[in-house]
Amino acid sequence: MGVPYPSFPFHRAHPDALGALLASFGVAPPPVETARVLDLGCASAGHILPMAARLPHATFVGVDLDADEIARGQARADTLELSNVTLIASDLAALGAEHGPFDYVIAHGLYSWLPADGQHALLELLRTRLAPTGCAYMSWNTLPGWYRRAPIRSFVQTFVRGGDSTDRVARGRELLEELGGQVPDRLAAWNRMLMEELDRLDESHDGFFSAEITGTHHEAYTFKDLAARVRAGGLEILADAEALNPSLTGPLHPTVKAATGIVGTDLDDVEQFVDMVEGRAFRASVLVHAGLEIDRRVHGAPMRAVRFGSHLAPPADFTPGRPATFSSPWGGTARIAAPLVQCTLDALARRWPEKLTFDEVVDAVGELVGRELDEALQEELAMLLRVCAGSNLIDLGLRPLAARRLPGDRPEACPVARVHAAEGVSRVANDAHRAVPLEDADHVVLPLLDGTRDRSALAAALSERLDSDDLEDANLPTDPAMAVEAVLRRYAKWGLLVG
Repeated sequence: MGVPYPSFPFHRAHPDALGALLASFGVAPPPVETARVLDLGCASAGHILPMAARLPHATFVGVDLDADEIARGQARADTLELSNVTLIASDLAALGAEHGPFDYVIAHGLYSWLPADGQHALLELLRTRLAPTGCAYMSWNTLPGWYRRAPIRSFVQTFVRGGDSTDRVARGRELLEELGGQVPDRLAAWNRMLMEELDRLDESHDGFFSAEITGTHHEAYTFKDLAARVRAGGLEILADAEALNPSLTGPLHPTVKAATGIVGTDLDDVEQFVDMVEGRAFRASVLVHAGLEIDRRVHGAPMRAVRFGSHLAPPADFTPGRPATFSSPWGGTARIAAPLVQCTLDALARRWPEKLTFDEVVDAVGELVGRELDEALQEELAMLLRVCAGSNLIDLGLRPLAARRLPGDRPEACPVARVHAAEGVSRVANDAHRAVPLEDADHVVLPLLDGTRDRSALAAALSERLDSDDLEDANLPTDPAMAVEAVLRRYAKWGLLVG
């Protein structure tokens, strides 16, 4: 079989996020609680298992060619006693007619890496198996940004031939290491770009390297080309799930405003312009059936039907009205100058990991600014939330989250996260379905939080491990009680605690 691909959660490919995106365009989304979800190329089901555990009345089907990966995922599903998951080792074109229709379909890391007949089969499957008001998350490599990586793939494909996929990855990495050693001057534009790409690939997972560099099939597309292919398949691109989203922001975003002034208001042209400005190499498009009634007006009314969350918090010395760098627990940052945007992000960060209704955001922002927001300000806030969502500053959702900001008397972490942590997985899903990176100590500590131990019992269990080699290099206080509190604070901040 091929090189195993990392199997992690993608929060923007959760039915809750996809359903909220549908609602933002005036489409009544299929209910998340009873959703029928298909994950194509699911690997070991790292994306759908956490969802299945939290949505027991929804159903999930995962398909992958690699029988070993499917077996690994099935073993985890059995450990978690999940009866709402079906994992199938199959080509997507061979998926039986008994499966479907589906409300939400995920096809992450497939389209650009399939041969032409496989691409056609994927779009046909989406057309025939997607429910009338459902949507599909389909990622693909994008031009012009992918041009940076194209010469590296071509170079490796020239010199690395034959052997199985694992061998090709090893030889490809060795070849690029030798190439990097011969690049003399990082200050030259070409050399700088080349070394930046080589550094990214050096840090990448073998599965990613195989798909991008040494795999047999690969094709990147411009937005207009991909949109034409999608339309020919009876589908339409609703919006992007991951990047700057002109469909949501409209000309309220400065880059989109500039695009409309230069290339006009045709959405395909605007998207193509934005891709050029940002040098996008990757997109995650949300597809719907052609002909679905979509409200593409840029207005705030649909935002009153969804929930909002953000982990971008202001610095400790934050003064509203002055430009400030907001940061997330995972290292992302955003420089924010607009006072109302600052107050909105601050209000959401104070309630993270909760997702607030529009009325709750209105109240939280009003409390921060010291006055009640009148109808005009509420409309301004609704538009601001739309732009922030389209700019990746906030997350959209439909349901309240179970994650707790403060741990209970017997702290409990997300069940799937505990199982994955015990297995040594490097990233686990929090309650918002974000992939949280784990440190070595977390593989020991997180499985202890099963809701059966109070703080004293946790301190006793942790004390045994602090004296062992398991936590020798852990960045924890030596006092077990203090170590427990430090761990619980960190897990609460990460959205990993549900009790």
